[in-house]
Amino acid sequence: MSRKLDTPIVEQKLIEKYDKGLMGKALKKDSQLVVKYVSELSEADKLELKQKLDSSGKVSVNIEGKDMNILSTYLTFESREIKTHEVKFIPHVIEPSFGLGRIVYSILENTFFVRPDQEIVKGEPLKTYFKFPSELAPIKVGIFPLQSDEKFGPICEDIEYALKESGISCKIDATGVAIGRR
Repeated sequence: MSRKLDTPIVEQKLIEKYDKGLMGKALKKDSQLVVKYVSELSEADKLELKQKLDSSGKVSVNIEGKDMNILSTYLTFESREIKTHEVKFIPHVIEPSFGLGRIVYSILENTFFVRPDQEIVKGEPLKTYFKFPSELAPIKVGIFPLQSDEKFGPICEDIEYALKESGISCKIDATGVAIGRR
């Protein structure tokens, strides 16, 4: 991703220039190691290398276990003003785009259990069950009067009020249908 800047950022950078013909004749395959080494240097290290080359004309470095001499005839630096008009970046927020099916599947998979204390009998399937955490339930408490008598109505409403005051979601089912059929 990138973001355009209102005012460009102006930086002074050292750009390396190689005499690849001269460097290739002298260093052969090792010239690629020197190019890689210099390109990976920070701006401060490039400035230090430039100053050493300007003062003595030669710098000795150890690259991947090899001692090499970098001469000022192989490498020169040019200072340039670089203007940056946009900044490129990698976002740190990942926004997955998957549907409800994957979420439901994940919940079902992580709540599915087999009874561990069950005896294994040949030909009979193992008893399985779902064990959902209470955080998934939209209604935490169900109030089911055992009888459809009207005197239980106010008591159920008092219980419901007390639960809702405590911040617990609940529901009354006073339809008169037997509990096992609700």
